[in-house]
Amino acid sequence: MGDGLIIPVKALAAGNKAEKVAQVSLLGGGRLPFQQTPEGLNIQLPEQPPCKEAFALKIEGAIV
Repeated sequence: MGDGLIIPVKALAAGNKAEKVAQVSLLGGGRLPFQQTPEGLNIQLPEQPPCKEAFALKIEGAIV
């Protein structure tokens, strides 16, 4: 993973009732790198966010 901020999502940890995550995207910004570990789903944001306000992530394949 690169230099952007990493966001952990503990509810989507591998083996924690969550199915395997297939893809993570930043709405309006494209796909994001991620790792799903026993500690959580770690999503890396781009170094430059697409906007100064709030943004949304689309997580595909996760069933909790």
